[in-house]
Amino acid sequence: CCENPQQTLEEQCSELAYHYGRSGNVGKAIEYLQRAGEQAMHRSARTEASNHFAQALELVRTLPHTTTRINQELQLLIVMGAALTASKGYRDAEVERVYEEVRELLPQAEETPQLIPVLMGLWRFTSVRGEYQTAHAIAGRLRQLTQGLQETAVLLPAHFALGYSSFRLGQFHEAREHLE
Repeated sequence: CCENPQQTLEEQCSELAYHYGRSGNVGKAIEYLQRAGEQAMHRSARTEASNHFAQALELVRTLPHTTTRINQELQLLIVMGAALTASKGYRDAEVERVYEEVRELLPQAEETPQLIPVLMGLWRFTSVRGEYQTAHAIAGRLRQLTQGLQETAVLLPAHFALGYSSFRLGQFHEAREHLE
């Protein structure tokens, strides 16, 4: 694994994922595959990133069916969808399949703040594709999830999503309220 002892742990994520997977430590293999995917995204290596996320997703699906697993699966699908979208575009069949999986899993997910990036990713996908009714419903769920939170970094995207979706549906008063 360590050809160059000067390499940091972060530079060896994909090798660590491989070895953890071979050893049967699925949790660590998933963790390092996800980290390797995130690193690939930072390098703009979208195909490599989506491959790492797909491998992590395969491993996640071997875990017992719980809400924790569903939320982890959704997180991986969203980052994989982003990587595929960046390399193939919103109209690609594989991108559509990934976001369709997100839509199917979403009703089973636990309503936690970790769901925020999942909802934002799905909202972005449906908005770009012109599915404004669906996007507005997702934005409403996002706003409900952020209700009561005081973090601007979380509230801003929720209000933007609702405002943009409302505007696209011709609900200008509601759009203005959220966008302001």
